[in-house]
Amino acid sequence: MSAEGIFRTLERWDILCDYENGVKLHMMDMQTATDVVKTYYPKLRNGDGVVFHGTEGWIGDFNFGTFYASNQNLWKEELKPDDERVYKSDGHVRNFIDCVKSRKETVCPVEMAIRCDTIAHMVNVTARTGRVINWDPKAEQIVGDDDAAKMLARSCREEWKIW
Repeated sequence: MSAEGIFRTLERWDILCDYENGVKLHMMDMQTATDVVKTYYPKLRNGDGVVFHGTEGWIGDFNFGTFYASNQNLWKEELKPDDERVYKSDGHVRNFIDCVKSRKETVCPVEMAIRCDTIAHMVNVTARTGRVINWDPKAEQIVGDDDAAKMLARSCREEWKIW
């Protein structure tokens, strides 16, 4: 963690999130992720992106829309009629502006965005406390750790005005 000046920014992290349904989510900073992904995908040029590992291989987006897979047969999988789908988007900012105009739902609906932000906040709390955090998604509270729970909110600064 950087301790210079007024900043207390996490620079490196490597945290495993376990969910009740058996899903495991491994969150890493860009440098750690780059080092890990390069062990099985040496052509990786930058650390931006996401990789999903399953029982039959992995699929990843490492270059903003350029997808790669460990097994080319994964591309041949046909979606079933009831499988969830998202529509093509030219990036979150452009998609948001287009959806403001059209009133269409964004490719990342607000509830999904909140859940993603929650994961990031829990990783932050875990890294800063050095402890396992138990999150109750229904109550939206950290369970069993009062000190960690205090990190969910903080006092707002005084109101300010331009003039």
